[in-house]
Amino acid sequence: MSQTWPSLRAMNDELTNDDHLRALAALEAVVQNNDAALEVLAGGAHERPLAALLAAYGKHTLHRVLLAAFGIEATMTRDETGQRVAELNGDPMARIVSS
Repeated sequence: MSQTWPSLRAMNDELTNDDHLRALAALEAVVQNNDAALEVLAGGAHERPLAALLAAYGKHTLHRVLLAAFGIEATMTRDETGQRVAELNGDPMARIVSS
């Protein structure tokens, strides 16, 4: 039951800088109970729905945390990365968290 982990570049490509900012602004609006801001951030016809954006942002964040926890960095060699990813895939908690 091994998971194929996306490359660091592919994970960054999923969310644009604007997506990151919009997701963070939505989280800030929630913390501040600012319904007016949430309405604005809900988006228009050409934007990803806010719920889908926050789900993608959460998945992205979780993957980044797991990569950091296992010491996986973009500057590592292919062999080093493979070894660390194998460790990550072999960790039952990481598999539960990422599924």
